[in-house]
Amino acid sequence: MTQKVTKPKGRKLTGLLIATILTASLAIAIVNHLINKINYYKYELTILNYRCKELERVKEEYQELSKQYNATINKLNQLMENYTKLENKYKTLLKALGNMTIKLKVAVPYKIKGNKTYFKYTTIDVQIPRWKYLAYYACLYYNISIRDFDLDPDRDEVLYEIVSKVRNWLINNNLYDEERFANALVSIAQLVPYNESGGGYPVLTLIHGGMCGSKAHLAVALLRIAGYDAIEVDINNIPYKGELVTHAIIGVHLSEPPKHYMRELVKQPCYIVWHGKRYYVAESITLWTIGTITCYHGSDLTEKVTVYGEQPEEIHFEG
Repeated sequence: MTQKVTKPKGRKLTGLLIATILTASLAIAIVNHLINKINYYKYELTILNYRCKELERVKEEYQELSKQYNATINKLNQLMENYTKLENKYKTLLKALGNMTIKLKVAVPYKIKGNKTYFKYTTIDVQIPRWKYLAYYACLYYNISIRDFDLDPDRDEVLYEIVSKVRNWLINNNLYDEERFANALVSIAQLVPYNESGGGYPVLTLIHGGMCGSKAHLAVALLRIAGYDAIEVDINNIPYKGELVTHAIIGVHLSEPPKHYMRELVKQPCYIVWHGKRYYVAESITLWTIGTITCYHGSDLTEKVTVYGEQPEEIHFEG
């Protein structure tokens, strides 16, 4: 017969107590975790509320700045409108000054007899608006931007008018060809007065004359408007009145060597080669034809001649 074993009641109670304690500890841990979560979300909510208030403040500032911006734009538009009205009135007043008429001498080689070159002369009348003269003068001497007057000095309408009149005169006298047309345009710059206090923009040089640099610039502007490839050439360190100066001349590319170079002064046309292209040179202050330069024969010009700061590949200024 089997005997039944009975567990002591004390052990059973101890187990239940331990289980209860563990369960309670776990519950407490869960509760603490939930409390921490709640506190974290409360903190996040506080931050979010603060940011919302900041956002509202920024929004209000933005709206205020937008109002100020729109008001400023309106004022600016009003100022621009007033400026445009004043500018138009100013230009109207300038144009009301009328035109000034200048007479320009033009010369073209028309025949060679023996070694002497003969020229044919004419005079053309050119109209220059007084407002334009005043505008160029103000920009040159009072540091005003040329853009304020919407002017392009090297492509001015006055220069186009000159080119057109010279072309028509040559055609009407059966003298028009590539070389003569170029010579006629260069002669305008050569024949305006030499004036040490004149020059500047081409239109001013036409009116007051100028030094070699202004004359060369005028000639190149006229040639380019007429469709020629023309350049300004500098001969540097030339002795003049006890000083070393720079003399400016003109270079023009022709499809053929010039026929009207002045044989009484040079044996063959003078030219330079720049960027692989031949440019026949002309004086800026003396009525000599293209291809004629006499002052520098026998001089070493290797480092003296420059074109916009660059030395040409070849220099041929033989007498």
